[in-house]
Formats: sequence, structure tokens, C-alpha cells
Amino acid sequence: TSYTQLGGQVSSTYELKIQITDSIASLGQYDYVLERFQRSTSSQPWTSIQTWSAHKDQFQAVLVEGNTSYVKLEFPFADGKSWNGNALNTLGGTDRCADGSINCDNYVITDWMKRFEGTGASFEDSVTIIENNDNDPIVGQDVRKSVYAKSVGIVYSEITTLQYCTVGDCIGNQVVENGNIMKQTIKDYGGL
Repeated sequence: TSYTQLGGQVSSTYELKIQITDSIASLGQYDYVLERFQRSTSSQPWTSIQTWSAHKDQFQAVLVEGNTSYVKLEFPFADGKSWNGNALNTLGGTDRCADGSINCDNYVITDWMKRFEGTGASFEDSVTIIENNDNDPIVGQDVRKSVYAKSVGIVYSEITTLQYCTVGDCIGNQVVENGNIMKQTIKDYGGL
């Protein structure tokens, strides 16, 4: 669901397929090419929309969206463990960094080794990453959460980024001026 001042609220539903189409050996690790496909309904053909990449080493798993790298996971896992998801880019953030500065986007591990129930599928060994949990009743929301299952990858994602009206009579009434709400749930995996 997308919100704009001029367009109002527009909702859409679609299927997304992420397929590893290539791998490249580099410095003792593999970079995986992820081609992203989209379609409105299961009866339509897939349309390629983007190519991302990902790699993992003993310390972290990195997803490169376009030309922006995000540290999506940091190893080893432990409940409450935190790291800067923007450590490999210049986006910064509003969280306090380990060095005391305020320009990080801290990701936090919760629900490690817990069962996750998705739409039509359940996963015994999963980990939930809270990528942000800013919920200001005056200014807006930036709430992002991802769930990863062992030997599968991402099985659920939820992103809510909303900016509220902060001028005039609408202050404090959570009137959305701009933003997006996205929920992504795994439907199938491992197949072609």
C-alpha cells in the first residue's frame, strides 16, 4: 500500500520470485546473482524487474539492492545481538552506534531458533531481525522486520514507513501524508 498527498492510498498485490541465476567466485567466497521477477497473478508470465546480489562469509550475510549494500545478518546469532545494517553504505540512520555517534541503523536479533508460522508453511528454526522499530505518534513510523528460516532464507518481511501530517489541525492525529506498507510472505521455495 502506497500513500501520497496527491494520489491518496493505492494498494496492490503481486507475486515476487527471486531466483539465483549465477554465482561468481571472489576472494574465497561466492557472490550470488539474484534475479527478481514479478507478476500480478499466477496465470500471468513472470517479468524480470531487477537484479540484486548477495554474499555470505563467516561474519555476515550481505544483500546488495541495486548498488546499496545492507548487512542483513551478522554471525554468530544470539538473542539481543545488534549491528549496523548500514555499515557498508552511506545511508546512516537514527540509532546510536557502538562508538556513541548517532548515524547507525541498528538491526537486532529476536526470536532466535523459534518456530515461525507463515501462510501455508511453518519453519521450525527461524530468526527474526528487527531492522527498525521507530513509532512516533506525531511524526510517523519506520518499522521493519524480517524473518529468516534455516536452509531457506527470508520467509517473511514487513516494512511500514509512514510520514504523518505535522502542520495545522492534523498534528497528532496520525494523518498519513506519504509512505508505504509492504508485507511479504513466502509462498513456495526451492522449485524452478
